[in-house]
Amino acid sequence: MPPPGYLAGVRELCDKHGILFIADEVMAGFARSGKWFAVDHWGVTPDLITFAKGSNSGYVPVAV
Repeated sequence: MPPPGYLAGVRELCDKHGILFIADEVMAGFARSGKWFAVDHWGVTPDLITFAKGSNSGYVPVAV
């Protein structure tokens, strides 16, 4: 668990320096943490969210 304000600070630094904020939700996404995505607990919005297993169990590729 990140300390209070940590992810908001990361978001601010990413915005300030033009860096993409990527949330890796492979293990914690799709309501495994009590919210739809774990990053939702801290009220920040990432530029990208990565996920895999919960979307289709890895049976078929889901990409463009």
